[in-house]
Amino acid sequence: MSKLYIYRSAAGSGKTYVLVKAYLQLALRAPLYFQRILAVTFTNRATQEMKQRILNSLHDIAQGKESLLTQELNQANGWDSKELQKRAQAVLSKVLHNYDHFSVGTIDSFLQSIVRNFSKELGIQHGFTIEMDQETILNYIIDDVINTANQDKQLHQWLVNFAENKLLAGKSWHFKQALKQLGYELFTENFGQQERLLIEAINNKHKLATFLAELETGRLEFENSLQKLGKEAMQQIEVSGLEISDFSYGQRGIAGYLMGVSEKKGFTPTQRALTALESIEAWYSKTNSKKLSIVSLVQNSLQDILKEIITYYQAGHHIYHTTLAVQQFIYAFGIITHLLASLRNLRAEKNIMLISDAANLLRQVIAENDTPFIYEKVGSFYNHFLIDEFQDISDFQWQNLKPLISNGLATGHMSLLVGDAKQSIYRWRGSKWQLLSNKLEKEFTATKSLVLEHNWRSKPSIVHFNNTFFTQASKNLASHLQQEINQLEDNSTLKQQLNEQLQEIANVYAHAYQHIPAPVQSSQDQGYVEANFLCEADLQEEKSSWKEQIKQRLPALLEELQKDGFRLQDIALLVRSHAEGREISQSLLSYQHSEHAKPGYKYSAVSAESLYLGKSPWINIIISALKYLEDEIDILAKTELVYLYQIYVCKKEQGISHELFQQNRVENDHNLLPTEFISEFYCLTKLPLYERIVKLVSIFQLNTTASKPFIYTFQDIVLTYLQQNPAEHYNFLKWWEEKGNKHALPHMEGEEAIPIMTIHQAKGLQFKVVIVPFCAWNLDHNTYKPPIIWCSTDKAPFSTFPSLPLRYHKGLQETVYAQAYYEERMQVYLDHFNLLYVTLTRAEERLYIFSQQPGKNKLDTTADLLYRTISRPPLKFNDNEDSNKYFLKWEHYWQNDNQKLVIGNPIASNQQQ
Repeated sequence: MSKLYIYRSAAGSGKTYVLVKAYLQLALRAPLYFQRILAVTFTNRATQEMKQRILNSLHDIAQGKESLLTQELNQANGWDSKELQKRAQAVLSKVLHNYDHFSVGTIDSFLQSIVRNFSKELGIQHGFTIEMDQETILNYIIDDVINTANQDKQLHQWLVNFAENKLLAGKSWHFKQALKQLGYELFTENFGQQERLLIEAINNKHKLATFLAELETGRLEFENSLQKLGKEAMQQIEVSGLEISDFSYGQRGIAGYLMGVSEKKGFTPTQRALTALESIEAWYSKTNSKKLSIVSLVQNSLQDILKEIITYYQAGHHIYHTTLAVQQFIYAFGIITHLLASLRNLRAEKNIMLISDAANLLRQVIAENDTPFIYEKVGSFYNHFLIDEFQDISDFQWQNLKPLISNGLATGHMSLLVGDAKQSIYRWRGSKWQLLSNKLEKEFTATKSLVLEHNWRSKPSIVHFNNTFFTQASKNLASHLQQEINQLEDNSTLKQQLNEQLQEIANVYAHAYQHIPAPVQSSQDQGYVEANFLCEADLQEEKSSWKEQIKQRLPALLEELQKDGFRLQDIALLVRSHAEGREISQSLLSYQHSEHAKPGYKYSAVSAESLYLGKSPWINIIISALKYLEDEIDILAKTELVYLYQIYVCKKEQGISHELFQQNRVENDHNLLPTEFISEFYCLTKLPLYERIVKLVSIFQLNTTASKPFIYTFQDIVLTYLQQNPAEHYNFLKWWEEKGNKHALPHMEGEEAIPIMTIHQAKGLQFKVVIVPFCAWNLDHNTYKPPIIWCSTDKAPFSTFPSLPLRYHKGLQETVYAQAYYEERMQVYLDHFNLLYVTLTRAEERLYIFSQQPGKNKLDTTADLLYRTISRPPLKFNDNEDSNKYFLKWEHYWQNDNQKLVIGNPIASNQQQ
């Protein structure tokens, strides 16, 4: 049996080089042997990069160019330079003439090809199509479910509950968009593991109805039992002639707690109630004139009643809180089952398969067969499997690839996996970093594990910063999570399980330290790191948020970088969300066209999101105007039009106030819009669509330098639309809302602009200069968009279904699903810490971090973690004092007076040359 080689890499450690070398090592055995190698990664961009690297390397070797790669290939195989060149020429020729067999692609495309080739064996109808547009499918099945609600009372009630829940949470009552969030569960692997269960729920409505009735019975029994005891206590107080105010702390004390129990307003024992259980003195104040009456009543009855309340509560509160959590979200379970039923019908009617179906379908077939027959042909074709970014692989994908790798190893053919658990940032789409972290060696006996220890990407100051920060910050993070686990109620089994998982998480960063190669270590430019922490400040008698201050600083920083010889393409602005990217893009755009912009400097920034026409304020002015012209009583369209016009055309951002948008003022104050628009309103309504748009561009003065590219592209799209569709304005607006707004400006290659990217988009890339403008995202889930977690238990009645979907929230701590809550909490902390790792390891020469200065001693955001880690004396890294000297001493670089960290000296790019 051959070996499975596992390379654990880190940022900038040369993993692509390792993969290319391994591929060539195998391919150069014989001219057509490349057909026996499958190399997979996870994105089309990464696939193209790997293909290009392999082909370029083959070309260079075929041309006789000497390099470190040629030396290593010759040394490993005992070839000389001529033999290697001859082999490379032969392989390159065969690859170019048999390009269809050059198997370097995404893992999804590989699994889909298997499904296509074996559709008959998998029970899929001939002629099926793979549907890529999940959003279109979702819109269809959501509309179908809403229409079905007219004939299904239970579904109708669930949809009503869903809408009410949105309103109570202060969100829009228009819940179709929110239904999409539930619908996206259909495409996740977590859902795939529950699909058969939900199919059973669809087919057995009696089972669900019985379950709901049992929950309601249990809830009422718990509440009524406690209420009865509470009423008994209140009756005793009343009979004795006492009042709530006679007891210690009145409404906020022990008597207030008993009253709350009697009125079903709160059952959880307060700290004062727990104290009163042990101490009679806690029932009254020392100066209370009714002290003796209170003591007598407490000793005779209240103490016993309180004890019975707390004992009953503690015995059943986990079941009770679980019941509340399930009841509050059971509508999601019902809606998801109906969405699934609609999806299954759509699949059958249209003979389609979703892109997310392939891995799940193959997994089910493999699980039901001792021999994975669908792999017999494929397994005999590919001998070697090279998998990149292995930390991003999902459980389903791995279960589908594992038989192939096992077969290859058993027949004496090596395979290779490369990954970095610290860069696992796709858990939301099913990635399973634990496979790389500790499970591969358990699943395969013949493995060889190697670590890529050197950082070939970044200058020494950046590497030193990241070595020290992530080693220390990971300890701070683990310590914080450990404290939360220690505060759990006495449950040794749960604590032990959580501690084991926490240790597994901590091990991800146990070896975060990277070495610096000698050539990099001795270079003149040692790199530069700057971290700034800002708080709200008074600027020119106005409050300025930390984000506003950062946006005001950015132009000067860009000028400094250009002065030092960096081009705009050398600089990357990394953000957490598209919304932040738009905020930065619009800020730089406004500055570029202001009187403050300096001649000779450029401030252009571009992001994939900023190129979308639907995100352009100028296009949205036109769309809002079209909506208002179509329906004069559409006050929402007019309000949006006023806002966009005042902000982006009139530049009155500072003067905008809530009073401006009071309904009567928006309706009656015509000064808020161009005079020509008001005077020619009815003439505009008579114009054809294209002419109307041209007139609106003129009226709203949208032909500026910044807006022209968007306007011209929009007009071209409108003309194309009119060639294919009727000219009705309503139909165009409907089309725009559904599809048109997704059109984007064509991005010109080589255009001089700063790329603005989300961290997920920047993964795998590197830039000479990286600026992180808003390094302050939550470590936990966003409370406004909590995810669904699938929870299971053996506790009745919740064990009626193997799993139930629940919203992730802090209240789950009090339920039988506490373990699921804490596991998700630890995992999401790691996810967001990994995002920070990816962010801070993209820079080659300079790294600029801007963050919020925390106000309290907490650890809720990356800003808190950054500040706590680098503004305080460091933790001891390990017990070996000698090894500690390789880490930075923060106090040497921390400038406490201006809350800033500076490491290294910036050297101009032109000086380096």
